[in-house]
Amino acid sequence: MNNAQRYMLIDQNSNVVNVVMWDGSDGWQPSSGLQAIASDNAGPGWTYANGVFTPPAPPASTAPAAEHAWALYQLQAQSALADSDKTILRCYEAGVAVPSTWANYRKALRSIIGASAGDASKPLPTRPEYPAGT
Repeated sequence: MNNAQRYMLIDQNSNVVNVVMWDGSDGWQPSSGLQAIASDNAGPGWTYANGVFTPPAPPASTAPAAEHAWALYQLQAQSALADSDKTILRCYEAGVAVPSTWANYRKALRSIIGASAGDASKPLPTRPEYPAGT
């Protein structure tokens, strides 16, 4: 078997089901219902049609799109909350009470950050106007 090559065993549904090394002439035959086609780059999971081997589709993402979108949305909310810290610090430094609009805004952002899921297509809460005197 010095001249052995890789052969793909193809089933009746055009699926590559196995790989064998064969010289193509030593009397071996694939099992009934299978055909052997030479290929250096195909393998199990591939398909064969019209003389062409086709690789399997890549695996789907492990995180569904909605989960990914929600995680990005939460990151945006986290960034907005961090930015809002500057306004709270300015209120403190200027002796200005934190307006309820700012407290509610920050509460809404924390709610998004702490939720396990939600609707990422909604806009983030609207940042209030900066408090007077800050």
